[in-house]
Amino acid sequence: MRALFFVGAGLLLAFQESFGALPGIVASLVLVAFGSTAAIGASERLSPLAIGFGALGVFLSNIVVETSPSLAGAVLVLALYLERSLRARSPKERILHLGLALALGALSGFLASEFRNHAIATRIVVAVVVATLAGLPLFLPVRDRIGEVLARGKAKLPAPFGPRLGRLLDLYELGNEITLEKELASASAGAFSALADLVEQRLDLERVLKGRTKQWTTMTTLIDRNIERHADLLERAYSASTEPSVASNNESVNVPADVAAVAVPVAPVDSETSPTASTASPIAAGTAAPAPSANLPS
Repeated sequence: MRALFFVGAGLLLAFQESFGALPGIVASLVLVAFGSTAAIGASERLSPLAIGFGALGVFLSNIVVETSPSLAGAVLVLALYLERSLRARSPKERILHLGLALALGALSGFLASEFRNHAIATRIVVAVVVATLAGLPLFLPVRDRIGEVLARGKAKLPAPFGPRLGRLLDLYELGNEITLEKELASASAGAFSALADLVEQRLDLERVLKGRTKQWTTMTTLIDRNIERHADLLERAYSASTEPSVASNNESVNVPADVAAVAVPVAPVDSETSPTASTASPIAAGTAAPAPSANLPS
């Protein structure tokens, strides 16, 4: 997806004034299309928020491009990275992300304006150069979907889930930075994905069903138990990987069967069943089941 950023940002920075000279509606469509494409590439996922920021950045930069190309470039590149910066792992990383986007955007806008009257071949080379400069913040680490969901759960869910999800978030990010045994890496990746699905459902219930006592108690109890089960098994898996007995280069981590099985999605939640009758889990049974699904009332 990063290629979308380099194409969209390079063309916008190098040819924004030329695109603006097209007939009214055509110019608007072309600019917004390239801005949205570049924003999706910067986000590395199809995010409506990123598309909105990209379109806004094109609009604002197009207003000032004639008077200050450097400011136009800074505004455009900053807007392209706004959604991505929201997933930075700390406030310091977010400031670094946005500051680098501003500085490189201003430099890219200045370079593009210096060559705007040159031959088309030269301007294409300039487009490649400014796209490369503007793309440098892509190499700063940000959270992916799983990390983002765990971070939201840490911030919004009550104890004991909030603090525990914070510890699991640390384990997940640690797993992205170190090399795990192949079997453990495969099992934990599936487990974290299933855990993220459960946390998203729990956050939805927190938002939709709060105040509806009977439905709230039944559905949250079922999901909370599955979250706890996934959390227990993930912590055991990572604990096993750090034991001294498996630290030798000649030994591999023996992932327990129930830890490997955590990658199997949990059974769907039926709001009509009681919590006691629904505690059976495909994790314990070792059988596959459909992905979790909470039927939220309208």
